[in-house]
Amino acid sequence: MTSSAWPVKIYNSSSTATDSLNVPLHAFIRAYDAPTPSIVVRADSQAFLDSLAFQDDGKALGFDLAEDGYDRLRNTEVRYLIDVYMPTRSLASLRAMRSSDVVVAPYALQTTSVVLTTTGSSAVYVSAPSLELANLTISVSGSSRLQWEVPVTKVNSGLNVAVGGSGTLALLTTTLDVGSLKMAATGSGKAYVGASSLVNVSSSVATSVDGTGQVNLYAAGICREHKVSISGAGNAFVSAMNCRDTSVVVTGSGSAYVQSTTTLATAVAGSGRVYVAGTVPGGLPGAYTPMASPPVTTYTAVPVPAYEPHQPTMYGSYVSTSTSHTGTLIGVLVAVLTALVVAFGVYRCRKSGRACFRPKAERGYTRKTSTEDHAPSMA
Repeated sequence: MTSSAWPVKIYNSSSTATDSLNVPLHAFIRAYDAPTPSIVVRADSQAFLDSLAFQDDGKALGFDLAEDGYDRLRNTEVRYLIDVYMPTRSLASLRAMRSSDVVVAPYALQTTSVVLTTTGSSAVYVSAPSLELANLTISVSGSSRLQWEVPVTKVNSGLNVAVGGSGTLALLTTTLDVGSLKMAATGSGKAYVGASSLVNVSSSVATSVDGTGQVNLYAAGICREHKVSISGAGNAFVSAMNCRDTSVVVTGSGSAYVQSTTTLATAVAGSGRVYVAGTVPGGLPGAYTPMASPPVTTYTAVPVPAYEPHQPTMYGSYVSTSTSHTGTLIGVLVAVLTALVVAFGVYRCRKSGRACFRPKAERGYTRKTSTEDHAPSMA
């Protein structure tokens, strides 16, 4: 049976103010000319559709299996296709969760402030010829991934990208034109900001690395001021950004690869290093090493998932965290309280001189007191 013949479940929101999505399952986010969002779900399992619940508070829209849905689908293979239709230019916030793959159509995004968040092992893909936004914030955590492939990207105010855990964040463009740029990596996360032509930042750039993460910027770029901070063993490969004033602070064993046209200030504590590309501004104090060709790590784009049903998903023993965690917590608390009450009762009883809960010799036997390995003698 083809997906067009599968059972369908449709949710039509009545809110014209919806601008946020919470997506824990594989989905395609589309733009369409209508005032309110709609979600269309096709599946080869009616039980899957029956277990699917929608959350809509008028501002944020989400969907997931109901609390008992995972139990009802245990050991069941399901194929499904989810289309989320958002009014054109209405989506301001997207949160991908668990292991979902989410493909976003470009014209679903607002032109003002957009926040994209990935958690768990999810992945978000944004592809378009060009996009212009006022502000863009991208946050990646866990082992998740966000891939932005928009050749002409313009962010008039601030572009903030942050990656944590072991996640991967890739912003791939031909030209990137932003007001200010902040790049941060924590844990072992890796951030890639690449433009095949030019990165133009009209004001300041801030790069921070904490842990063993990496920030990679691999396109010719210009800015007024660049502040780099590294704590731990991570690396900032940002020498492609040639700014007027550059300052670097390294704490630990990490390394920073930078470039500057006018002023350069460095401070290193530990075994870390600062490498400077190009012509080093003459006569400047600080700890740094000139380097003709600093290294940089580039990102190879992952193919965007095709528009087709997701491969069969085997639902196992997953239980909604809202119920299983609560039940487990209550059980633990009851067990601990019971143990405390019993222990207190024994303590009070024995303190009064009584032989409370002490084992007694079984009638007909004499307690063994020697260390010889023989059975107790009959009384």
